[in-house]
Amino acid sequence: MDLAYLNYVRYEGGLVINKPTGITSHDTLDELRDLLPNISIGHTGTLDPQASGVLFALLGKATKIANFIENWDKEYSAKIKLGVKTDTYDMEGRILEVVDEFQVSESEIKESVGSLIGEISQIPPVYSAIKYKGKKLYEYARAGVEIKPERRKVTIKNLEIVNINLPYVELKINCSKGTYIRSIANDLGEKLGCGAVLAALIRNKVGPYTLEQAVTLEKVAEICNENKISDYIIPISVILKDLPKIVVEEGCEERIKNGMELKRENLASADSCESGETVKVINANGEVLAVGKFLVSSAELEKNKAGKIFQYLRVLI
Repeated sequence: MDLAYLNYVRYEGGLVINKPTGITSHDTLDELRDLLPNISIGHTGTLDPQASGVLFALLGKATKIANFIENWDKEYSAKIKLGVKTDTYDMEGRILEVVDEFQVSESEIKESVGSLIGEISQIPPVYSAIKYKGKKLYEYARAGVEIKPERRKVTIKNLEIVNINLPYVELKINCSKGTYIRSIANDLGEKLGCGAVLAALIRNKVGPYTLEQAVTLEKVAEICNENKISDYIIPISVILKDLPKIVVEEGCEERIKNGMELKRENLASADSCESGETVKVINANGEVLAVGKFLVSSAELEKNKAGKIFQYLRVLI
């Protein structure tokens, strides 16, 4: 690869990665950093090592917008094995119980699955990356220190049974940020009275971005060598397309870069929005310069009754 090419091409935006099984999300990004040296890289939500699928990577100044898209819903395909309990809620953990013979009907499975739809209170696995007093829960678990994770509310928007072939149940799950699919497997096992673990997991979708759009690390290496990586990068303006926009007059970039207050006369146009709504600030070329809160309604702005109109949350230039 022509490394000089990397010095002048702007890698700023999102990249939909198909994370393989067997490595962590952190390791996946490290491999991506090797392919794209000297570029800041982040992501919008980890996947367990044994899971595969969509890992939405953020490149360059796009790492600054992670907070504005972290609440994207996610969709998974999960394969759950009934009749087993482990300390990690998946097949990788220490076996706590095995139920060789259990009797559950299809109607009981459907009823139990249905009871998990909606806003639920979920206990995360003790082997998880949630932090407690500055350390991750799995660090305590590996050290033999018992920490009981606090329950957390998550929303299961849809839970579809794809196939039942006992002892396996396959589900398609659409859920909110922070949902642990391993905990869904464990909860299903508890409701059925036979125990259950997560046997396999694929993340199909993060926000609007799907597995069909995702590229493998091998594909990233190939398109880097061909100098075609920019064809696969999703611009920041597209990632934030659902945010209302305010367009600033020409020459405002330096003002924004220095965090100076935006005034009514600095605006070329503004979408209709309410006071307190999060908006993106763009220039005439559509480049996102900042994200912030509009402090007045569109009606107040039009009547020139506005004082301070904008609060910066993140400057991108």
